[in-house]
Amino acid sequence: MPPRAEPATQAYTKLSWFATDWSNPGCCPLCIHLPGQDLDPDILGDYERLVSIGWKRFDAASDDTELESADGFVRCWFHEKRLHHVEVNVVALRGRVAPPLSITIFGKTGPLPASEATIVEILGPPSGKKAAAKGTLGSWVGRWDVAYCQLLIRRR
Repeated sequence: MPPRAEPATQAYTKLSWFATDWSNPGCCPLCIHLPGQDLDPDILGDYERLVSIGWKRFDAASDDTELESADGFVRCWFHEKRLHHVEVNVVALRGRVAPPLSITIFGKTGPLPASEATIVEILGPPSGKKAAAKGTLGSWVGRWDVAYCQLLIRRR
């Protein structure tokens, strides 16, 4: 049974994974558990597979390509078809409510949305924490520098 999600208004609702080296990004450490489907690192890192299952493609001004899941809750960025950034946002998008989901990071599973205490239990204390920039969604950003990547988790 997946861990219980926290109310979105009092919890961190958005998780972003960034590879620190785009030319050698390493394997994405996330597995996103959705009802009836797990998006494991092999699926998230397979550009062609995501396109073939209906993810929407957006070309950025740079050499990056963004893919977005059909429901809009998961986005992946690729540089020369190598995954370097994943974002999961459970705040309702376009009037839709996110399905219950959990995320496994480096073998530890937790819900999203999640309280800060739950995130710290899974990842340890953040490397940094600050108020989000004015005009952006969210009020606090926690940053975890882990191995070859950085995780940003935003509270609404």
